[in-house]
Amino acid sequence: MNAFNVVADYHMPLEKIGAHRLRVLVLDEDLSFEINGMVVFPPSDKRPEWTVYTPTVGNARIIGFNTKETSQKSLLWPDIQAACITATKEYLRNEKIDASDDMSEYENLSDEEFKKKIKDDLGKIPF
Repeated sequence: MNAFNVVADYHMPLEKIGAHRLRVLVLDEDLSFEINGMVVFPPSDKRPEWTVYTPTVGNARIIGFNTKETSQKSLLWPDIQAACITATKEYLRNEKIDASDDMSEYENLSDEEFKKKIKDDLGKIPF
């Protein structure tokens, strides 16, 4: 269960660095603010875990969280991380669905070619 009401909105892929940019909204009654420019890296060879960074200007990280405390304040960062990762996973999932919905490669095939292509593609499904 989250301690804070945190929502992340996907903004855009950062293809040059293999990451994604998001905006985070903290919508609690006592604490309400927005962070634009969060960066999320999916797991890769360089980073085996999901990684979330706050925005930077040049080499300076302009927002930081004390993640070493065990007080209520330190619970905000895990909620922000979770919201960013969830929003990025949802974007990536939708991208895969959109890619699989692309029927243009089937449009100009004959019936035989269509059936063969479908059969071949179904054979590639990993489950």
